[in-house]
Amino acid sequence: YATYAKGYKPGGFNVNEVTDLSTQGYLSENVTTYEIGMKSDWLNNRLLFNAAAFINDYSDQQVGIQRLDPSGQTLSAIANAGEVEIKGIELETSWRATEGLTVSGSYAWTDAQYKATGDFSGRTVQKTPEHALNASLRYNSMLANGTTGWFAEANGSYRSSRYMDEANLSTLPAYSLFDLRAGLTGDWW
Repeated sequence: YATYAKGYKPGGFNVNEVTDLSTQGYLSENVTTYEIGMKSDWLNNRLLFNAAAFINDYSDQQVGIQRLDPSGQTLSAIANAGEVEIKGIELETSWRATEGLTVSGSYAWTDAQYKATGDFSGRTVQKTPEHALNASLRYNSMLANGTTGWFAEANGSYRSSRYMDEANLSTLPAYSLFDLRAGLTGDWW
């Protein structure tokens, strides 16, 4: 498949300060998106594989900022970041290895950069990890009574480090999470 779309988010005014709205406005955000990919099933629907590549071109992207009002109080506001380009690749797979065992995983690579954006040009968009990885292993079966099922699942995820702010001065470290869960399934629960 291939998609092309254009969208926008309306502009407005930051109304935290009611003294002078003429300096509190921000422009509408515009985006043009391109995506190409595939969704597929193999081995009699036991193996799923999906892939996508995308580019999102923003102009006047709206970002949340913190600024000081004339009295020195910190206020949240919206400002336009100028041009931003976000491109990436996403891969997803799920394999039903046996009747009860399913192995799944996904990977995303994202390159998000400010372009022609004053002081932020060439910097990475905040809170966007370059790499994201998820994996899971699930087993399910029925109990001897034939009406109640059970499952056990292990999930893991990874996010690479990412910047906290537009200036790329502070970072959140990379992290991994690991979860285990098990349960019963039936007509009533």
